[in-house]
Amino acid sequence: MSFPKCPCCGNIITGDDCGSSVDSEGYTDCCNVHYLTNENKELKIESNKFILDACCGSRMFWFNKKQPNTIFIDNREYNKGFIDNRPNRELHPDMIMDFRKLEFPDKSFKLVVMDPPHLIGKKDGCRMTKTYGVLTKETWKKDIKKGFDECWRVLEDYGILIFKWNESSIKRKDILEVLEKEPLFGHPNGSKIPTNWFCFIKINQEKDNASLKVEKTRKADIIERNKIINDLKCYCELCAFNIKEEPHSDKLISVEELKKQLGEGEK
Repeated sequence: MSFPKCPCCGNIITGDDCGSSVDSEGYTDCCNVHYLTNENKELKIESNKFILDACCGSRMFWFNKKQPNTIFIDNREYNKGFIDNRPNRELHPDMIMDFRKLEFPDKSFKLVVMDPPHLIGKKDGCRMTKTYGVLTKETWKKDIKKGFDECWRVLEDYGILIFKWNESSIKRKDILEVLEKEPLFGHPNGSKIPTNWFCFIKINQEKDNASLKVEKTRKADIIERNKIINDLKCYCELCAFNIKEEPHSDKLISVEELKKQLGEGEK
C-alpha cells in the first residue's frame, strides 16, 4: 500500500507519522484535515469545513482570516516579509494545492471562493505578481477554465461560487467567455481598472426537472380529487332536494330517475 503525503506539512499520512490512529474507514488526521490512508489519495472533508477558498493568497479580503468553516488553499507559501513594503504580509494556506487539480471529492462544499491570478507576466517579477500570482499568455485560458471546472466539481448542488476578477490584463468579457457559464449577477468595483465580483449558483437541472414532474403530477392529482369532491357534492345536494322527510312518501324519486338526473347534471 502506498500512502499520500500531507500537502501542508509533507508528512506521510499514516497514524504513526501524524500522531493519530487510523479510523475504521481508513482515514487519519493531519493539519486539521482528514485524509484517506490508501492509494486513492482522496481527502475526506470534516463536516464543519463546508467553504473552500481555492486561491487564498494572503486572504486579504477576508474579515476573519482564520474563518473556522473554511479550507484555505494555494499553490504557494511565503513567510512574513516576502513583499518588501509589507513586512507583516504572509502567505500560509491550510493546504498547498493547485486549483487546477483539487484533491477533494465531488460536491464537497456549499460555498467556493475563487480569486485566481489575473496578471499576465513573470513569476515574482514584481510586488503585484508575487502577491497575486501570474498567468502565462499561452495557457491562461486553459488554466482558468480547468480551475473553474474543478471548483464547480467540488461545489454541491445549489451551492454558491463567488468569482473575483481584475481587468488589468484580461477583460471581463473575455474571462466570461472562458468560464462558459452565466453568473447570476456581478458587480464591478473601481473606475480605471475594475475588479469584478461574480456570483454563480450550481443548479442541478436534472433534479429540477424531476421535481417539476412530481409537482405537475401532484397538481393533476389535486384537480382530479377536487372534481370527485364536486361530483359528490352535486350528488348529495340532489339527494337532499329530492328525499322528503316522510320515508314512505310516494313522491320519493327512484334510483333510476336519480341516476338519470345526475347524468344529465354532469352533461
